[in-house]
Amino acid sequence: MTRRAAFVMAVLAVVIVYACKRSRSGEGAMATDAATGDARVEGFPDPEELEAYVSGAGAVRLGMTESEVTEALGSKPSRRQDAKSPGASTDVAWDGLQGPRPGAALGRFVENRLVSIEFAPTAPVLPRLDYATAHSVTGADYVRRSVARTLRMADIEAVTRVPGYRASWTIMSGFGSPTRVSSRWMWEVDPGDRVLYVPELDGVAGQPVIRNKR
Repeated sequence: MTRRAAFVMAVLAVVIVYACKRSRSGEGAMATDAATGDARVEGFPDPEELEAYVSGAGAVRLGMTESEVTEALGSKPSRRQDAKSPGASTDVAWDGLQGPRPGAALGRFVENRLVSIEFAPTAPVLPRLDYATAHSVTGADYVRRSVARTLRMADIEAVTRVPGYRASWTIMSGFGSPTRVSSRWMWEVDPGDRVLYVPELDGVAGQPVIRNKR
């Protein structure tokens, strides 16, 4: 595994560990609005887009059972953390998904129904930025706009002049509200030991930050 691939997979591993340690109770029954496609948010991916991201992802829908997700992904789960109490979540990971676009997935189930799933590719190729360019989008104006939820990925790409690499893509049930979509975008910052990281939720960019790879 290349250093870049190891780094992005480490990001997903951190998310998996964090999710497996959480046990949220009292969430009740899951709303299946995304499964029917009735409620969409900006940036909600089509099945074709998900399939082009990680093989098998395009066949997964919120509201599926664990066995249905396993069948859609074509791979048995590699890790799981069972619910600790009634109404809490069971977190299931599928590592080493194969196909033309290999990757990994982390699913979260409540009462054996999928309420969120995160996908991440295995072999990332991060675009490179010089430090001055990366640092320029971490200033106070970008922080204010991210807090005000007026910052868009297009605003950042206007400066970087190259789209970031989508390191993960998550679809989440809104539990009665519209389905939510989040992504983690990254650029490699010269000389290569750091990344520019930007979270995105429902089409709105979060605060850009520069982080060490390790």
